[in-house]
Amino acid sequence: MRAGLYILSSPITQFSYNCNINTIPSNKCNVWHNRLGHLFHDKLVQMNKLYSSIDCTTSCNPCDTCHFAKQKRLPFPDSITISSQCFDLLHMDIWGPYAHPSLLGHKYFLTIVDDKSRYTWIIFLKLKSEVSNHIKHFISMVETQFSDKVKGIRSDNDPEFALQNFYGSQGILHQTSYVETPQQNEVVERKHQHLLAVAKALLFHANLPNFFWTQAVSLGVHIINKLSTKFLNQKSPHEVLFNCTPSINTLRVFGCLWYASTLKANRKKFDARARKCVYLGVRAGVKGHLLFDLKTRELIVSRDVIFYENIFPYLNSHSPPSVDSTQPIKPVPSSSYMIFCLICFIHQTLPHLRYQYQTLHLIHTINQPYLNHLPADHKNRNNLLHTLKTTIVL
Repeated sequence: MRAGLYILSSPITQFSYNCNINTIPSNKCNVWHNRLGHLFHDKLVQMNKLYSSIDCTTSCNPCDTCHFAKQKRLPFPDSITISSQCFDLLHMDIWGPYAHPSLLGHKYFLTIVDDKSRYTWIIFLKLKSEVSNHIKHFISMVETQFSDKVKGIRSDNDPEFALQNFYGSQGILHQTSYVETPQQNEVVERKHQHLLAVAKALLFHANLPNFFWTQAVSLGVHIINKLSTKFLNQKSPHEVLFNCTPSINTLRVFGCLWYASTLKANRKKFDARARKCVYLGVRAGVKGHLLFDLKTRELIVSRDVIFYENIFPYLNSHSPPSVDSTQPIKPVPSSSYMIFCLICFIHQTLPHLRYQYQTLHLIHTINQPYLNHLPADHKNRNNLLHTLKTTIVL
């Protein structure tokens, strides 16, 4: 024993650290391909110019490893076919759900694009299950308003578009894209990109809350349908579909300040003659502007307006209270629904009160979701409840 270690009397065997590497004979055309991480043949040819020892002969056998590790999807050629007539082919897709429901509870929208004119229709949805009914109604609208027949529909593989019995009864050919291949439905996918870019620009410029997203999308598609495009030889979708140049005289800056005249029937001697509002676009089928009352927080439609396109109420530091856009709007409670049913009963039984129905309905749909997010002792909640009760009494 020496220094705490036991000494062995037997001689220590000398180990050799030399080792031999056995190589398995392999095809010369594959060995450098394998050594360089399954390098592509074109790259091997370039390496051969620097290192003459590299054999870049092409192998006639496929390399499974290259296919398993590096194979990509084939490129998608640009579509060059265009329908000869409007409504020969409609492109459809569902966008959503959006995390922040709109003022009226919408989370989705159905986009319909005509292949010939590129005219776009938007239908807002609360549930995806509503799609099938809207498709049937839209096809009926085309037959009535344009005296034409829809010949084909192209969509993805969502089950909401699987209406084979209806398509068969109408003689409509339904084309679907391949699984997880939105590129084959590129017309409506690109339309979504364009539409959302315009809608976001409208919201950001006016600093409006997210719950106005449906109004921004509606105005966005209204604008896009009036814009000339290179695809249509500098014509607009509206001009191709309706054979006339669209008017842009009614367009105003989204989210700017408007003053809408109050109705004489609801105004007393010393009441205000105007309501301070925010412009939210146009409403189809109505000759008026869609506005949001900053005081009563209701959507109204008015034609008697004065506007200031350089003033944006939500850009001011003392902007009116808004619904928290980070929280989804909860369903209207059952007690409020009973009040609304009572209002509808009064509307049906007392014809002279019908002019109040639209205002009461909008107060119900706009104020109640907002009230659900406020504490019981919040002053805005109490004020709005008082306004709602007072309006019902009137």
